[in-house]
Amino acid sequence: MEQEQTAAEVKEEPKKEKPKKEKKPRKEQSRFWRGVETVAAAPIFLHDMIQDAFDRAIITIVRSFVTEYHNARKRYMASSGEIFKAVFALIVVICGLLLVFDHYTVYEYSYNGRVLGYVRSEDTVVDLLDVASEGLSVNSDVSFAFTANDNVTFRRVALANHDLDTSDQVLNKLTYMKDIEVSATAIYYDGHMVALVENETVAQLLITNVLTTYGTPDTNMNVVEVGYKRPVTTGQVDVLLPSLASRRQAHELLTQGGKFTIRHIVKADETLESLAEAYDVPVTEIYEGGHTVPAESVSAGEVVTINKEVEPVVVRMEENGTTTEVMHFVRETRDTEDLYIGQTEIEQKGEDGLRRVTGTIVKENGTIVQRDISKSEIVKAPVTEIVLNGTSDRPKTAPTGKFAMPLHDSYTVTSPYGQRWGRLHAGVDMACPTGTLIYASDGGVVIRASWNGTYGNCIEIEHNDGTYTRYAHLSGYIVSEGEEVYQGQEIGYVGSTGFSTGPHLHFEIHPYGGDSIDPSSVLPIYGDEDDY
Repeated sequence: MEQEQTAAEVKEEPKKEKPKKEKKPRKEQSRFWRGVETVAAAPIFLHDMIQDAFDRAIITIVRSFVTEYHNARKRYMASSGEIFKAVFALIVVICGLLLVFDHYTVYEYSYNGRVLGYVRSEDTVVDLLDVASEGLSVNSDVSFAFTANDNVTFRRVALANHDLDTSDQVLNKLTYMKDIEVSATAIYYDGHMVALVENETVAQLLITNVLTTYGTPDTNMNVVEVGYKRPVTTGQVDVLLPSLASRRQAHELLTQGGKFTIRHIVKADETLESLAEAYDVPVTEIYEGGHTVPAESVSAGEVVTINKEVEPVVVRMEENGTTTEVMHFVRETRDTEDLYIGQTEIEQKGEDGLRRVTGTIVKENGTIVQRDISKSEIVKAPVTEIVLNGTSDRPKTAPTGKFAMPLHDSYTVTSPYGQRWGRLHAGVDMACPTGTLIYASDGGVVIRASWNGTYGNCIEIEHNDGTYTRYAHLSGYIVSEGEEVYQGQEIGYVGSTGFSTGPHLHFEIHPYGGDSIDPSSVLPIYGDEDDY
């Protein structure tokens, strides 16, 4: 009993320690935290309620949609024949309207907003754009391309009052279009416009080519630096197509300078002063219809012409190494009494020399502007050219080297120089009355004054270098063989001796004693007599 009681007491002992009246504040603290947990859980509970309501709404909508779909399907199955007929009728009506619309509408085609004409189909124009581009490029000497839906656009318009263009008309309008405005690329040197080309690619190619032109070093020299002396830039400007330069013309403007003409359509915000500033020209170089434009008269849409003159660009190249230079000969003039005044003679022909130099050379556009030579060696000395200058008075009978008319009175050319009767007619026949005075065409020595077969009475005068003139069919002589005559001296009279059908002078010129030439090539044979 005591053991059982002891065990019972042992078991009951923890129960006696567990309830403690002094722990009451801890119980109240537990209730507080449970309240906090309840408040914290409220938003989650609210979210769950909303989510549940949303899910029920979605399910309701889906069920309604499915129910309506099945109902509609049943209705459609019941009346599918009527619906098919209605849809078919609607399609027929729409097709009819489209056919009517297509018949009574056409396509307006334009270049950069400028209306060119009307066609039935866009393909009429599109199929010709490549051919038209090539033709316009050839005509303008610049590369140009028409592009559908870019610079060539289309718009559907009513047919009324519009004549349709044929393929040939479309091609002609595009190929020979005048005053076509294009977006060109301007090349600027140090801020000044120097050329206008079709696009940026061509501009950059030209800029590179000019560098190559002046950037090639001499033999055995190395390029240290090459580039433009001033900045070279590009920019876009709107001008008429004829303003563009071909690649050859643009290269010449860049390397040699020169003049070119720009044609420009005035924009709404442009003035005479703004145009002058944009193209870097004085206002006096802007014209309209061939006349300068008054400041107050320039207005949008007008075409003005701008004349521009430019200087060449400058390419600077520095090179070093060893090269051979040409030493140009000098010319020395000496007076001599052995020649007449106005006559010159080369006594000693000049020859260029050669010099081998080592150092640094700076060139601008191929011309040496600076040099730093560390070594110089003459390979071949230049030879001075000596020119003799005549100081003696020329005698009256000395040849002048220029021919004068052998007749001073009026005449008629009855047979020119050239082929006649199957052979060469070696002179010019000038008909005039018998006895008309004949004059020496130049000074010299008379080497013939006698009968000469078919020429009849004939005079021949020798001038410089064996050149001689012949005067035939004379009626009489004033000079004799061996006599010295001066230019314009009377030597004989017109006649009809020898093989002749009437009074006339047959006149020939034989340079250096050789074959004859056409006298009219050096004398005004066919001019008015007042010219002689």
